[in-house]
Amino acid sequence: MTSATHEPHLHIRAAGKTYSLDFRQAFRFGYTLLRTQKFQNAASVFEAMTRLGNHDHLATIMLAYCKAGLSDYA
Repeated sequence: MTSATHEPHLHIRAAGKTYSLDFRQAFRFGYTLLRTQKFQNAASVFEAMTRLGNHDHLATIMLAYCKAGLSDYA
C-alpha cells in the first residue's frame, strides 16, 4: 500500500475569483497570466506561492518578473 501525500493547496484570489490550487497548478496558472501580461494577477499567484514555504526559488524569480512588468507597463 502506498502512502498518500497531501500537497498543500493555495487559496489564490486573481481575476475576481478565488482558486484552490496545488503548487504545480498555481505555477501553471501564474505563468498563463504572465504570458497574457496580466502582471498584477500573476504577481498575486506567485506571492502566494512564495508564502507556501520551502519550494524552489522559481516562484520568487517569477514574482520579480511580474513586478518588473508592472513597473514597465503600468
